[in-house]
Amino acid sequence: MRVLLLSFLAACSTRGLTNPDPPRDAIAPTLDVRAPLRGTIAAGATEIEVRGVAADADSGLDRVLVNGVPAQLGADGSFVAKVPALPGLTLLHTEVRDQAGNTQSDTRAVLGGHLAPIDTTVPSALYAHVDGRSLMLVGAAASAALTDLDLGQTAAALNPIVNFAGVRVDVAKAKKGKVTVDVTPDRDGLNLDAEIDDLEVDLHVTYDVLGETGDTDAKLTAKAFHVGAILSVTAGAGGTIQVTTSQTNASFDGFALASDLPDKVDALIEGPLGDVFAGLIADEVDSAVPGLLGKLIGGEQRIEVDGQTLSITLTPTQLHVDASGLDVALDAKVYIPGNSGITFLMDGATPPPLDAARPFRAALADDEVNQILTALWGVGLMDQTFTVDAGSYAGVGKLFDEVEVALRLPPVITALPGNAGLQVSLGDVECAFHRNGAVVTRLSLSAQIALTAGISKNQLSLTAADPVVWLDVLSDGVAGGNPFDHESVQALGSFTARALVGVITKDLAQVPITSVDGIQIANAAVATGAGGYIVVTADLVGP
Repeated sequence: MRVLLLSFLAACSTRGLTNPDPPRDAIAPTLDVRAPLRGTIAAGATEIEVRGVAADADSGLDRVLVNGVPAQLGADGSFVAKVPALPGLTLLHTEVRDQAGNTQSDTRAVLGGHLAPIDTTVPSALYAHVDGRSLMLVGAAASAALTDLDLGQTAAALNPIVNFAGVRVDVAKAKKGKVTVDVTPDRDGLNLDAEIDDLEVDLHVTYDVLGETGDTDAKLTAKAFHVGAILSVTAGAGGTIQVTTSQTNASFDGFALASDLPDKVDALIEGPLGDVFAGLIADEVDSAVPGLLGKLIGGEQRIEVDGQTLSITLTPTQLHVDASGLDVALDAKVYIPGNSGITFLMDGATPPPLDAARPFRAALADDEVNQILTALWGVGLMDQTFTVDAGSYAGVGKLFDEVEVALRLPPVITALPGNAGLQVSLGDVECAFHRNGAVVTRLSLSAQIALTAGISKNQLSLTAADPVVWLDVLSDGVAGGNPFDHESVQALGSFTARALVGVITKDLAQVPITSVDGIQIANAAVATGAGGYIVVTADLVGP
């Protein structure tokens, strides 16, 4: 019995001195995504094939997923998966998991969809409606422009304004009072009614008429001059705005010609002088209004962005005027020197309905915004260097003093349906963190950021939410090992994404909404609708 008891105690004493469970695998598997390469452009692709090699020397591989789709995993660790390609940037999230639950991931981007050369004209890039009350503001702007008109200089350029039957009349100087222009739409076009008050013109007359010879000064005065017409506005060939004037009428109130001219000479020139000035002023009014309409619904705008000149040309292709106001559809084209050979996302858009309750309604296609962003990206304006004070990480002190950002792919903006706002996607942004000129860490960044849009000072204003960021640590070209822990890497990625989105929103804010000088957009509301449009509704406020 004693022997049995000692044997039992000895057996019990050995329990707990050995671990029957093997050591847990705490090492993440390795992942090498070999295709597609970072920064791949796959125009028109409907699916993307992702290939690579994964390995785990401890517990062994469990599975590989690409955007949640299980990959075909070979015994040698090679894998392949096919995922749908989306218009714009498709972010490819590849994750490998081993038998112990450890994971490793890789995120990269492919630009796909319908890609067009950067000099392509975007069809129906902008739709707009301006109601009758707002069109009257064009008349107010024309009034301001014509009030500043130097009538004397304009008339003197036509000297002699009368030269027939032995009489020559030249303008020496002229002045005028208030100018009022009214523009109202109706079924025939735009009704134009203009008035110029207190017209006064100094003349010099030389004559040789029926034995009367001489020269003298004279003064033409009128209490008011009136001109009326119907302007028919259409979109002409090549996107020009064609204005046809009809039913023109012109008249003076209180016309007088003060001079020492013989009666026979006075009678000879009074009628022609009235006709000349009526035609001259009518021509100025007729030319001013179409020009202002052209600025409102088309033309070229040049914008300075970080030292580069960006040209945006709006070309009206459809134009209709009736009693409710003016409707126009415009194509758009962007040009910036040095951006040939690149392509941008032109996914096509369906015009949304516009709120008929607001005086000014406009819809801007996200295709046009992407053309602008790609043009800026193509000449390197999206690549940035940010000087930063990184502070201390884990007590080891300052680890970098600047970050250099280079975009392998252009950013893509999407107008989300159902008024869900805007989303900007960034893919394969290479971030190099420097200290004293040496690269201490390189990251590949992809991100999605929600934007809310508004209108400020006739310009598009964008506000960014916190970004959703995916990061991969790159080893090529780095001096030493990565000094950052996981949390620090995430913080650096978020900082870089916010800084880059700040550049994008700043650049877009410099693009003005088409407008006439002195007419401001007020009480604006911005929404996104089905079909890829940014929809603006607003009031217009005149000068």
